[in-house]
Amino acid sequence: GVSLPYTAWSMLVQFFPQERELLDILSDIFCIVPPFAFQRGFGGLLEVSAEFNDNSIGWNDVWGFRSRVWYTILLMFAIGSLEWFYLYRLTSTRPAKTKLSKEETAEGYSQPVDASRDVDISAERERSLENDEGINARELVKVFHVKASDNKKL
Repeated sequence: GVSLPYTAWSMLVQFFPQERELLDILSDIFCIVPPFAFQRGFGGLLEVSAEFNDNSIGWNDVWGFRSRVWYTILLMFAIGSLEWFYLYRLTSTRPAKTKLSKEETAEGYSQPVDASRDVDISAERERSLENDEGINARELVKVFHVKASDNKKL
């Protein structure tokens, strides 16, 4: 499914070689979608020469605008940075969704538990730092102590 737009574009280039300039402009616009940009850049590399050891190829052929390699790399970096910034802002400014009942708030469940004084957790952390085998607990963030009651399902 990800390769269908690039496949369609490359087929149009083969069927309508006289419209190559228009199709290149359309592919430049579609390069805002990172998978298409990657395929377009890789295809541009393959399009430079069909031969493996072509002595007439230079760096200008690879990095020139016709192959669009630098353009696709630039767009993938720009769009990826924008997506990362959007997700960072979305996750860092989102309010907490946990709503505790009044009795849970009164019992102190909303306060973080200091696990550094827990002997078992400290011992597991020390064991995990000794070797790198298996699943090891290194830095536990939270420990939830919940009292079982009749009206709650655990």
